Amino acid sequence: MCYIVFDIGGTKTRYAVMDRDADFLYGPFEEPTPKKGLCDFVSEKVKKILGEFVGDVEGISIACCGIVDSRNGVVKHSRVLGDNMELRPVIEEKFGLRTIVENDSSTALLGEKFYGKGREFEKVAYVSMGTGLGGGFYSGRLFKGIETEFGSFDAGGKEWKVVSGSKINKLLMDFLSGEKRETKLKKESNAEEIFSLASNGDIVAKDFVENVVGKYNAAGLLVIIKRFNPEIIILGGSIALENPRMILEPLKKHLKEMVDQKNILVIDFSALGKDAGLYGALVLASKNLNLLTM
Repeated sequence: MCYIVFDIGGTKTRYAVMDRDADFLYGPFEEPTPKKGLCDFVSEKVKKILGEFVGDVEGISIACCGIVDSRNGVVKHSRVLGDNMELRPVIEEKFGLRTIVENDSSTALLGEKFYGKGREFEKVAYVSMGTGLGGGFYSGRLFKGIETEFGSFDAGGKEWKVVSGSKINKLLMDFLSGEKRETKLKKESNAEEIFSLASNGDIVAKDFVENVVGKYNAAGLLVIIKRFNPEIIILGGSIALENPRMILEPLKKHLKEMVDQKNILVIDFSALGKDAGLYGALVLASKNLNLLTM
């Protein structure tokens, strides 16, 4: 038995066919995520897979960015993709295959818990730093809803999502408003440009990454620590995975100033990288859903 798995992010979508042993039988493939017509896009990919892949497909599991009504398989709201996208009803009607839809960060957490860095821990938190900022927490079950909307956590006077790819420009504009030092940073610089300049020695960009982004990330993690007391926090998402040193070192520095060092838990990067959501989608499709989606 095998499953078609999707990880739909705000910028890119990955998809594949995986078996119960977590082996890739087809893919993974990566394509830009369309800004509209998500149901048609997923339908086209499923049709393509079923036409090319020879095997017994048991179901479809979809991780998608945004607010997801997993009970009904509907993406209620995505800042990037739109509102009220009935993925499960559309896909099940077209292909007759059991379909599951869940938030992408929660799904990536399950991937890490069962197949990645979280395997040896009971209480696992996952933070995705990418186009948006999200995450999840697992301790015997998947915690969901407002309690795990990490992007909305108070990270020192601002919502933590201010450091995400889609929000960081506003934070940068505020930072540069009184800046007199020479820099190649511009108010419209995106996250990729900011971290690239910082890594290449731009003093202002480095200051912004270390003492602004780093401080907000530490404050956000502190909320997770106080609220959930996890044994490990796993960092994923494009910003974190592409800039590991510049994310982790400032974060740890500021966190030491906020909490007793003796009580700091394990903080590590995703072992599964871009495929964390695909592995998590496999978990949702192949394990006890009543336990995982409480």
